[in-house]
Order: sequence, then C-alpha cells, then structure tokens
Amino acid sequence: MAAGDAYIVAPATVTNGSFMDLQPASTAEAVVHNIYAPEGSAYELYYFDGTDTIKFDHDAAVGRNNVQYHVTNGSYVRIKNVSGSSAIFAADGMYTHG
Repeated sequence: MAAGDAYIVAPATVTNGSFMDLQPASTAEAVVHNIYAPEGSAYELYYFDGTDTIKFDHDAAVGRNNVQYHVTNGSYVRIKNVSGSSAIFAADGMYTHG
C-alpha cells in the first residue's frame, strides 16, 4: 500500500439497510474516485468517524464517478444500501499514504 497504489474495495453484496465501509487499513490514507452501484439501486452516502455520522448524498440511479472523498481508518465514507433488497457495491481510488 504505497502512495500511488490503487485503492480497491472489491464488489460485494450489501443487504438492504447495511453498509459498505470505504475504510483503508489503520496506517493508510486514500482518495475514493469512483463508487459503483447497480443502475436503479437506491443508496445513501455517509461520512463517519466512528462516533458521528453525516449523511451527505443519496441516489437511486447510478454510482458516483470522478469524486474525491479522502478517507482514513478513523474517518471514512460508508455506502448504505436502501434499495429494498440486496445489491452489489464497489469502489476504487488511490492510496495517498501507506
């Protein structure tokens, strides 16, 4: 996990009402560039620091491309599936610190 390496959150099934955390390892920092969501699946985006949560976006159409969400192990983005059924989500970006 060196700076410049790809940060990948592999596709995984997220049940309705559950989260996928975009949280790098304890010493790493990353920038999320893309969030992949099934077309037509509703989801919400939250910024989370382990205690406090900020809902900052939602969609029911497609994922997010060309974003710049800076994440660490202690402060990160969470994708909440609110589609009504299980859905597969994923994300990618780049490590800025390993």
